[in-house]
Amino acid sequence: WPPRTGQRYFGRGPFQLSWNYNYGPFSEAMFGDASVLLDHPDLVVSTDARYAWLSFASVLWFYMTPATPKPSMHDAVTGYWVPSASDRANGNVNSFAATINIINGGLECGRGPTVHHRDGFYLAFCNALGLDEATCRYDAPLSCATHRAFSGDSDSVALTYWTAAWE
Repeated sequence: WPPRTGQRYFGRGPFQLSWNYNYGPFSEAMFGDASVLLDHPDLVVSTDARYAWLSFASVLWFYMTPATPKPSMHDAVTGYWVPSASDRANGNVNSFAATINIINGGLECGRGPTVHHRDGFYLAFCNALGLDEATCRYDAPLSCATHRAFSGDSDSVALTYWTAAWE
């Protein structure tokens, strides 16, 4: 999914879809053609009725789609993904920290204690919902400060496809 000259693939939509390597596969899943969103990334936040659905669809696509070697967020949150020995050695287990690694791990994870802001927000939301901290932690890390990237040895390596057969 090579980037197009003059296009920028910064975060757009409620889940902040970023990078050409996300715009291309999302475009393929939605249109059967990677070039649609690689050529026109602003369609993700378009108010034109023909494309307004893309913003919401980008959230569902990113949440449900594994990006090998990373599992989907859905699989990490629900426990469907079972971490391999390699995953566990890299600190990647079913946890809030794993979702950070899936979303933005290359920029935030494995960089020491400077990335602890997301876990604080998560705990604040838990508190606002009346949940105690122990329940929200569920014996798993909240920060990915010491985690490494998912590797090819991960059990999350999976073939995935989307189909337009929902009509």
